[in-house]
Amino acid sequence: MLLRRLNAIMIYLYTSIPIFVSSKYYLPCPPIYSSILNTYDDDKYDIACKYETHVRLIYYRTIHIFIQLLSASRIQLSCLKWYLDYLTMTNNRRKQTTNETNDSFYSIKVLLKSLRFHKLPNIPDRILVYFRDFCIILFLLDTRDRLSLALRTYIRNKTEQKNLSDQISWKIISYATILTSFRCLISDEMELLRVVLNIFFDFPPSEQLMRALATLIIARQHHDNNADDNAEVKFIVDKLKAKWAQINPTFIQLYEGFLESIILQDVQGDIVQHYMDDM
Repeated sequence: MLLRRLNAIMIYLYTSIPIFVSSKYYLPCPPIYSSILNTYDDDKYDIACKYETHVRLIYYRTIHIFIQLLSASRIQLSCLKWYLDYLTMTNNRRKQTTNETNDSFYSIKVLLKSLRFHKLPNIPDRILVYFRDFCIILFLLDTRDRLSLALRTYIRNKTEQKNLSDQISWKIISYATILTSFRCLISDEMELLRVVLNIFFDFPPSEQLMRALATLIIARQHHDNNADDNAEVKFIVDKLKAKWAQINPTFIQLYEGFLESIILQDVQGDIVQHYMDDM
């Protein structure tokens, strides 16, 4: 089926691009599905920039073919309603577990109400799965851009010896954890983990930090791992634990406790939380 082939192209492209956008490629840039493609790279002769531009152009064309197919079949509204319903339910579950009171999904609920007045056809489940995967790839591309931009800000502040913003560091950890949840699609997982794990050294130990590290580690344990990669991750984590043990050994127990209690990474929940934070 054509939708499945288009998704396969998008997934293959994602597995073939670096986890970080080239430092010479201009960010922030328009969304990859936008008709305004970013051509303002700092060095148009840089191979990494040219490759990034080329891949984004392929993505742009593939995305628009996918959308046009949905539009021509008159099922785009049904797919949209189904996915928004799914995100809303996920958001409601997260609010129940975290006791959140801020209704950041109000605009989505209004949109859902308007869609209920339309006569929407029933469509096969496999089409909904293709649409879900399509949305996930768009989300991962956006997260990759946000991670790269946040990391550039972090490096610039460190190089210029400015006061590091905890907000920037937490953004990097959050984006990296989301991408690690989709580690089967990442071209170089260890490059991502080296960067984010070293950022943990900037923070004093706290309950929030222990939970964040445990969540990151658990996120990558649902697939077979390379032994060398596991050894490197364990080495960095052991250094972190040794540093924290000198401050307060109870933080190590707290981290170990989170490792046992965090059973499964809620990937869809992280997608919802990611967009809630920007509203």
